[in-house]
Amino acid sequence: MQIKKKKSNEKDQGKNKSNKHNKQKIFTIAFYSCFIISLLLFLNLMLIIIPLNYYLNLLIVVGLGFMSASFMYLSRGKNEKGCIYREINLLKGAAKDLEKKYKMNLNELAAEAYGEKLQEIVEIYEKILELTPKDSSAAWHLASAHFFSENFEKSAQLYCEYRKKFQNDLRDHKMKKPLD
Repeated sequence: MQIKKKKSNEKDQGKNKSNKHNKQKIFTIAFYSCFIISLLLFLNLMLIIIPLNYYLNLLIVVGLGFMSASFMYLSRGKNEKGCIYREINLLKGAAKDLEKKYKMNLNELAAEAYGEKLQEIVEIYEKILELTPKDSSAAWHLASAHFFSENFEKSAQLYCEYRKKFQNDLRDHKMKKPLD
């Protein structure tokens, strides 16, 4: 009974974390936007002081603004190594939090959740993923199994590789879910 209550509390905390993550995204976008605007205003003031043609001044400011915005946008793109390192740190933190919360180490939690068949489960999901590489749910379960076997690097690698696909599949599933 306590495990079910803890799971429902974990779901509520997961929702709060996703809301917090969305707020952080909005904050970073707002911060970068304010930074770019202030940089452009500074450049515009500096170029006004220097006697240049107005259109040349405008062209320089807009060009520099576009270059800085595109640089920041592209630098946050497909950075797989950064994603993997970030996820490894998050998974290690989650493992520590689980150990504190349940007062058990990760191996004991894995034995309680999966039994003694964790390695077999990992092998099964690896085979499923080989046969159906587009199956994001198999990748998600395999990442979870790697997490409980304390193989954080493989778990992070799978998450970074399949996260967009899994998020899209989850959104599609929620859209197709029948109304009560």
